[in-house]
Amino acid sequence: MAKLSETEKHRREKISVAVRKRWADPAYKQRVGKLISKGKRRSWQDPEIRERTLKAMQAGGFFSGKGRRGKSWSAEVREKMSQSAKGRDMSKAVAASVEARKNNPQLRERFIAHCRKLHADPEIRKKRSQAMRRKWREDSVFRNHMLEHLASIPRRGTSIELTVQALLNQLETRHMPQRVFKLGSQAAIADFYLPDYNIVIECDGSHWHSSPAQKRRDRFKDQLYRRLGLRVIRLRDKEIENNLIENFLRKLEQLT
Repeated sequence: MAKLSETEKHRREKISVAVRKRWADPAYKQRVGKLISKGKRRSWQDPEIRERTLKAMQAGGFFSGKGRRGKSWSAEVREKMSQSAKGRDMSKAVAASVEARKNNPQLRERFIAHCRKLHADPEIRKKRSQAMRRKWREDSVFRNHMLEHLASIPRRGTSIELTVQALLNQLETRHMPQRVFKLGSQAAIADFYLPDYNIVIECDGSHWHSSPAQKRRDRFKDQLYRRLGLRVIRLRDKEIENNLIENFLRKLEQLT
């Protein structure tokens, strides 16, 4: 390779400085980024280009992880990637990715195999669990979104919840199962909400509601309900299994 002259080096340095200075302008960067993205999308519509690109990515180990196996991003690069991702709405990109996997069985199988491989690693499972717990604690928008999503999923309910629901139906009491309540950045899902009485019913199984962590969560939910002006009835599994009507009416009478 021919050695560059000082004049050529100086010329290239000036061009590099000018380009970096121009790229620092957010409006210019966004405009050029859209043009590049549009061009890439147009190119991706060409089957020949798409097939050639996928082959090159496979050969380079893009899908298998061989390309960066044993390597890790530097702290500086990770910080830049983190800052770049913050505040970005990824919902459309995620939806497009999910749709692509639905329509491509090969891609779906590859994705499932990759997820299983990651899940088999105890260290990765631990890191993901810690990251999810941290996001749950610190990101109220994420927490509320997840609570609403969980409440919207049709579920059969536990045996004691089904027993209480049968009683409410028998008494012809209007009720709403899996009702989400919010107050600022805090939220909780109630087993049942009785709108006519402004009462929340929680069905507590002895196994799940006896641990210190679950007791703390139950106290948090009770405090949240009371701050919202709701009254709370907690029914233990023994109370539900034995003389449910008597226990329920007794607790209802205590509140009213």
